[in-house]
Amino acid sequence: MLAGFDRLNIFVIWTIDLLAIVANLLLIAAILFRTPKVLRTYAVFLLNNAFIDLVSATASALGTVRTMQDHEGSATIFVFVGPCTLVSEELCKMCQSLHINLVQHSTFVLLLSFAYRLYILGGDVFAGRHLKKFHIWIACLISLALISIPTTAYYLEQTDVSPQVRSALLLEGYIASYYAIFGSTRALIIGLGYCTISPAVMSLIFIVRRKLIARIERAVSFAEYTQT
Repeated sequence: MLAGFDRLNIFVIWTIDLLAIVANLLLIAAILFRTPKVLRTYAVFLLNNAFIDLVSATASALGTVRTMQDHEGSATIFVFVGPCTLVSEELCKMCQSLHINLVQHSTFVLLLSFAYRLYILGGDVFAGRHLKKFHIWIACLISLALISIPTTAYYLEQTDVSPQVRSALLLEGYIASYYAIFGSTRALIIGLGYCTISPAVMSLIFIVRRKLIARIERAVSFAEYTQT
């Protein structure tokens, strides 16, 4: 029997995730059936991002989790209360791993989409180049393959919660996993990656976006100048 705060947690998480699932399904349908021909290459980025967000939201809903801290062990404990508990503990761990890493990966695809638009607009370095959809798909698939590495590592780092910790935190009857932040070299590398790569990607997004806007403004000004 779930506690009241678990039911509240499920309600909040499921509301957010179901809205995300519906929104991304509608976005995928719009991309597939309503994208103008001239934008179909760029739409590959949008399709990939929508698919990533869809899988991330689905994993979050299936593996609905609340977190607890084991301060003595410098660890996070994931207490699973979603439908994954009806299947297996391994599914719950995989859902958590997918959700955590796909959220990070979504920002990387967003960076690629901004970089693509900056690239094709040309400038001092790139002279109006164009990329085929095949190249975009290859870039997106390579990035997905790369994200499988931290996803697998994160999954493997989740271990069983000891009976002593279960008893102390009243976790009897729950499916839970134990993630020691400093538990191994692999865990340290994962944590370092989250702390460095994600902020770097977000910073690059703002930098590339600013350059893209400036380049668009120059193109608009040039077009207006040539028409006068």
